[in-house]
Amino acid sequence: MIRLNLSRDHKWIDLGYGVRVKAAPLTSAVLISLRGDKSLEDAEALSPAEQALGFAKAVAARVIVEWDGVGDEEGALLPVSANAASALMDIFPL
Repeated sequence: MIRLNLSRDHKWIDLGYGVRVKAAPLTSAVLISLRGDKSLEDAEALSPAEQALGFAKAVAARVIVEWDGVGDEEGALLPVSANAASALMDIFPL
């Protein structure tokens, strides 16, 4: 049996290390929007691991709407942005 959660509510996800993100649902519309993402162009020239990281960054840039525990180099809280969400995905344990 497949149990569908039809809620479109944003959900908090604990990533560990004191970081949590509030994310919009990963819908078909979000996935389709990745087709035009310039960062994913020429992905076939990358290794599978590099492709997966690029995909994760592109998804994070679209679905993360809020977060706690993310700061800049000086420790000041960092606002959510597509670039910052992408950079968060570069941190391996997260």
